[in-house]
Amino acid sequence: MEVAAFAQGLRAATLPFKYRNHNPFTPDQVEDFDVVVVSGLRDKGTVIRDAYAKKGKPVIVIDYGYMSRVSGIKTWATGHWQVGLNRLGWVPPFQCLSDRLDRLGIFFKPQHDGEYVLVCGQHVGDPSHGLDADGISAWATREIAKAKGARPVLWRPHPDSPDVNATGHDGISSGPIDWASVHAVHCINSNVGHEAIINGVRVICEPSAPYAELPMAPSEEQKRVYFSRLAYSQWTLDEMRSGEAIEFIINAIRRLQ
Repeated sequence: MEVAAFAQGLRAATLPFKYRNHNPFTPDQVEDFDVVVVSGLRDKGTVIRDAYAKKGKPVIVIDYGYMSRVSGIKTWATGHWQVGLNRLGWVPPFQCLSDRLDRLGIFFKPQHDGEYVLVCGQHVGDPSHGLDADGISAWATREIAKAKGARPVLWRPHPDSPDVNATGHDGISSGPIDWASVHAVHCINSNVGHEAIINGVRVICEPSAPYAELPMAPSEEQKRVYFSRLAYSQWTLDEMRSGEAIEFIINAIRRLQ
C-alpha cells in the first residue's frame, strides 16, 4: 500500500520509476538506479539497502511514522509513515518549517519530576536495533541497574514481545503510560522516546535514537526545532500520492549530496 502510494507520487511528479520484486533479490542484482525505495528493513529490505549503499545510491526507507502515526492496518490510510534516507528513524539534518508540526497540534509539557523510572523494551528482531530476545533482556537488565536510586524502576516489555524478561526491576508496567507519574524513560531508540519528550519526561537512550541529539532537559525551542524536522520525515499516504512527500525527500537527497 505505502509503496503503491509512493509510486503514484512519483508519477504525479513525472519521475520515471520501475518496480522490482524484492523477495528474490541478491546483492549481485544491483541495477543502475539513481534512487531506490524499500518498505521497511525487515527481510530483504536491509539486504537491498546495503547493496545499493555500497554503490553510493540513496535508499528511501518507508515504515511506521512517529506522531499521529500508523500503528496497524486500521490506521494505514490516515496515519503518518516515516519516509527517510538509508535508515529507520531518519530526521532531516537541516532546519524545517514548523507548519507540519503546527498542524499536528502537539503541545510540549514542561519537564517534571515523577514517581518512578520506566525501562522500555522494544520488539524482538526490529531492524532499528537488531537485538534478539536475549539481547533485549541483557540491555534492559543493564539499564535497570543504572537507573536504580531514589525511585522505583519498572520494566515495560514491548507489547509485541511481552515474554522478554529483565532482572532487578521493582515491578512490571503495562497498559497506557501515566506520563505524569514517570520521572525518566530508558529506551533503545523506540518511538516511546518521542512520546516521553512531548510529555516532559527525561529520556536516556542509545546513540541510534533519532532524538539522541537532544539534551536531557531540552528547552521548548529545542523541542520545537527538532519536532519540526521530525514532522517533515513523516507523511500520509495521500501526501505520498500527491507528490508532496516525494518533492521533499528528493530535494533532501539533492541537498545532502
